[in-house]
Amino acid sequence: MDWKDLLYSLSVLSTISISTISTSTTYYLYYLYYLYLYYLYLYYLYYLYLYYLYLYYLYLYYLYYLYLYYLYYLYYLYYLYLYYLYYLYYLYYLYYLYYLYYLYYLY
Repeated sequence: MDWKDLLYSLSVLSTISISTISTSTTYYLYYLYYLYLYYLYLYYLYYLYLYYLYLYYLYLYYLYYLYLYYLYYLYYLYYLYLYYLYYLYYLYYLYYLYYLYYLYYLY
């Protein structure tokens, strides 16, 4: 083997190795790209989960205040009913006094 053959074989080997390195680098870049997309997708899912968790707690907060408003409304109706009973009792008492007054002065 003379030096021309040696030089030719070295050039072929370097071309093959450069081609192999280029191909593996391309595959590695694709791998990094898809890994980036995968983590981006996980990031998106995580923030979507946080968003729906926020909406869920907002909904619970809304239900809690709706429940408090409902209790307040029930207490309001209860005290209104007590006031109504007190008013009826007061009218009955006035009617009774008027009846006693009528009996006393008429007879």
